[in-house]
Amino acid sequence: MATASSGGSEEGLSRLSQKTHSGKLSSSRAGSSEEEHLTFNPQTALRLLNKLKVSQIAELSGLSKAYVSQVRHGICPPSQKLIHALVESSHYKRPEHDYLKFFLESRMARGVSPKTTAFYRDRLWRFAANVEYSRASRQQIERYLNSIPPNRHGFGNRHASYRALKAFYNWLHSEYALDNPMKNVSAPILGKPILPSLSKEQVEELLHFTDNHRDRAIIALFTESGLRLSELAKVKASDIDWQARTIKTHREGPQRGLCPLWEPLGGTSAAMDI
Repeated sequence: MATASSGGSEEGLSRLSQKTHSGKLSSSRAGSSEEEHLTFNPQTALRLLNKLKVSQIAELSGLSKAYVSQVRHGICPPSQKLIHALVESSHYKRPEHDYLKFFLESRMARGVSPKTTAFYRDRLWRFAANVEYSRASRQQIERYLNSIPPNRHGFGNRHASYRALKAFYNWLHSEYALDNPMKNVSAPILGKPILPSLSKEQVEELLHFTDNHRDRAIIALFTESGLRLSELAKVKASDIDWQARTIKTHREGPQRGLCPLWEPLGGTSAAMDI
């Protein structure tokens, strides 16, 4: 993401200075029960505004990336919510040891996939931007989790942060014998939505419109085996055990599994001619 132009930076600084009333901002920090006054330097906020990625600032503030980008370039004035996020970020102090970095390195040493490592990095970075994680209490963690709003999938987003924090603090307790504030934090309750599925007639119609065995095999495997798209894309001929009627699946990182290979739709064996 390109940084703001000099004109945009000057305009952004002016707006930030005006918004913060001579460098003072009343803010309720994460984990504090009382309102406290934080010394706020508009130059520091502007530096963070240009240094951090637009996506990172959007995650911290809960604002859209388009709006953050406009503020960066001096097009729009900064909202109070954006300023609060920048204040929190500027006052966050890293602990003596960068445990987050050590944790991520330990995950990579175990051979977790880059996608999983990125998941931990993203979730833990958001948390550390709001809470001093090396001294976090159970109450602070619960308040942070409660601040994550539900979306169309319910509390899946909140549960994802819970899993990342649980893994991190379990590791921190095991490796450095630090207190584990996640010990008694209950996992967010997830609903169990019934996912839509295709009827036999719909599957037969799809098979009817295919003109080659490869596409028929893909449709049949999807409907009968329950494979994910990424798993199906990795299937090789050597992964199929025709006698045992199983398929060896390749999941994230080193994970492997077996799924059944049924004769699809009661006898359309031609669909399995790979």
